[in-house]
Amino acid sequence: MFQRILVPLDGTVLSEKAISTAAWIARASGGTIIFVSVVLPPIEFGTYSPERTVSLKPGAFEKREAEATNYLTDIVTRYASKLAGITTEIEVTAGAASAQIYSEARLEHVDLIVLSSKGETGLKRWVFGDLAQDVIRLSHVPVLVLQE
Repeated sequence: MFQRILVPLDGTVLSEKAISTAAWIARASGGTIIFVSVVLPPIEFGTYSPERTVSLKPGAFEKREAEATNYLTDIVTRYASKLAGITTEIEVTAGAASAQIYSEARLEHVDLIVLSSKGETGLKRWVFGDLAQDVIRLSHVPVLVLQE
């Protein structure tokens, strides 16, 4: 039923709680897990005139990409016992987190997204936004949200 399962990870213990559930589902359905990490894109700050633009440090974006790739590789190694017998893939992408998760789900033809959420409510959610809510709103596939 769920052949391709996307698990977004941001480097937090909370996000990693989705791994066990995704592994259980993948094992039951013979599916593949795609771990994705979203990094900030290379941007310049300032106005559009060249004399007022602050350039990023050379290599800063590449460093963030490399760190994300190393993190996802480490996840596959650290959770090897839970992921035994399950095909895994890793993907690093750049942009706004919710939009990139949605985009990766479409590009990778996933059947399910599994992610963890703090379940913020009220003012906190209104001010800071809720990634899980955005993913649910944008997603064309089922999203399983695990509450903290």
